[in-house]
Amino acid sequence: MATAPKPPDPRSSPSKPPNPRPSSTTKPGLSWAKVVGTPSSASFENPPHLQKSHFDRLKNSIKTCISLDREQWNSARNMMHSALYAKFLGKSLPLDQAKLAMANAWKGLGEFSVSDLPNGFYFINCESLDMQAKLLWEGPWTIDGRILQISEWKESFQPAFEKLSTAAVWIQLHHLRIELWLGDILECIASQFGRVLKIDEHTLNLSRSKFARICVEIDLDLPLQKGTWVKYGDNSVFIIALYEKNSGFFVFSLWDGWVMANQLYLH
Repeated sequence: MATAPKPPDPRSSPSKPPNPRPSSTTKPGLSWAKVVGTPSSASFENPPHLQKSHFDRLKNSIKTCISLDREQWNSARNMMHSALYAKFLGKSLPLDQAKLAMANAWKGLGEFSVSDLPNGFYFINCESLDMQAKLLWEGPWTIDGRILQISEWKESFQPAFEKLSTAAVWIQLHHLRIELWLGDILECIASQFGRVLKIDEHTLNLSRSKFARICVEIDLDLPLQKGTWVKYGDNSVFIIALYEKNSGFFVFSLWDGWVMANQLYLH
């Protein structure tokens, strides 16, 4: 005679335990002791947490979220009002060397602090908005023989995955007829070379009129423009553009392939 099956014991474990929701970036079931005791095979040059593909996979797998209230966010944002991001064109400098080089180059402009960020970026906190503006628009941007690209702080900036794709450069427009030295006309002409950021005050008020000096944002991957024709009424004029490499001195333009003084001309 068959016996009836016993009812399941409520104290026994289910055959398939529910999957716990991961609450950290470590593997489920992996203890911290095992994490710190396991030798790392990741490259120090490009560890997984700085790889975009790894970061995106992990980001999409985590569902937990912490929300800051408006007061907390406003306090954090207010601390950034005179902050800058910076990165050298080319290889970055070690933090201590970068601090010393910036301190020597910016002596007399005010107090500032520098810290390093992923991907060769630096975070610079200026003592005032005036100092921030001077560094943004006047430089000097040549630090220890290297070009330092500086930009204002922006929300949601993630330096680990940012690519330095644009640069702010002062250009000089030569052979521009004096009757065309009006703000809107200058902006229209300069837009041929990049996004216009600022027109030099000496250019606007005609206190210096050998050339028009304008700061534009250029795409680092596009060829530099040598010049442009400007047509107005029954007249036309050809304008040559010179690009300033170091604040106050123009050192290169694209023209005839010869060198003279501080000017490097390229084909």
